[in-house]
Amino acid sequence: MVYVIIVYDIAVERQNEVREFLKKYLDHVQNSVFEGEIKPAKLYFIRKVLSKMIDKEKDSVIIYVLQGKNILEERIVIGVDKKTDFI
Repeated sequence: MVYVIIVYDIAVERQNEVREFLKKYLDHVQNSVFEGEIKPAKLYFIRKVLSKMIDKEKDSVIIYVLQGKNILEERIVIGVDKKTDFI
């Protein structure tokens, strides 16, 4: 199991579809923020589906994969990466 936080900044016309999809797998904690513990295979599935749902030239989805709930293991960007100086 991995703990993930998914945040998104996407066009209004795609927000409901993305929100409803993510609610099936994670806890909805803020307007465009989801988090929870899932299996790596389910994370792979979520990444693939989100890649098809968004406009990669305009939208941004960031997936933070953590070890436990406090150590960042990976930062995955689907679409536009609005932060270029991430360490």
